[in-house]
Amino acid sequence: MLRGTLGFQDLRARNSMLASRFIGEVRNYAERLTQTASWGLAALQALTLGPSIERLPEAEQQTLRNLPARVFYGVNSDEAIALRLLGVPRGAAPSLASMLNWREPQASLQDVRATLARGDADLWRQALGSSGSDYFSVWNILEGNR
Repeated sequence: MLRGTLGFQDLRARNSMLASRFIGEVRNYAERLTQTASWGLAALQALTLGPSIERLPEAEQQTLRNLPARVFYGVNSDEAIALRLLGVPRGAAPSLASMLNWREPQASLQDVRATLARGDADLWRQALGSSGSDYFSVWNILEGNR
């Protein structure tokens, strides 16, 4: 090996360290961007829509009011927002919300949590395929159900 050059193992370790630092920076940036984007969207809505939002149909009002939450939680439906509030991972929330097919706008978070807790891994597998069992296990552990 030439003097002053790094060996293969040294380069590998250095690249791994740089990759870890880069991933951490990207994650930090994405978190800040998500928070700023959802806050900014809510502020823009308040400035541009103001009281005129009250003239819209109720369903459109709810969609507009929940748009910043959709951005923050990274999901595309109100039902998926509810699941994210209950600790369901972002990757599982849309499919699980579709599977549960919640159309009742008055369902409380406690009712939704009870539905999830009463369910078993089959419910999650039906919505998410083979990874549903893993999502269900992790969710139960995080919720203190196991």
